Amino acid sequence: MEKNKSAIVKSAKKIARKNIELSLIAHLKEITVKTGPISKKLVKEIEKGAKKLAKSIAKELTLAKPVTPETVIKTAAIAAPAPAEKKPEVKKAPVAKPAASKSKAVK
Repeated sequence: MEKNKSAIVKSAKKIARKNIELSLIAHLKEITVKTGPISKKLVKEIEKGAKKLAKSIAKELTLAKPVTPETVIKTAAIAAPAPAEKKPEVKKAPVAKPAASKSKAVK
């Protein structure tokens, strides 16, 4: 029974870590979209930092309520926050084609 409880606590902490990570990523992306365009490098850095921070927070997390399998299932069913909407990409002006030469083609 004791092993089962420790497994339940471990899975509850894992779910909490994942929820923290997803909410951090969503909020940081939302803020970044408001300030300017998002690059792939920036998104990768946000995800990496959020994962690291969520891991350290979940490590120190103490569960206030006694954990039961039902509560673990309920918390696992909570959906992650909706991803931030992307700004519409700016379309570049078409490149001007060089003018065709006016000389006749040689036969």
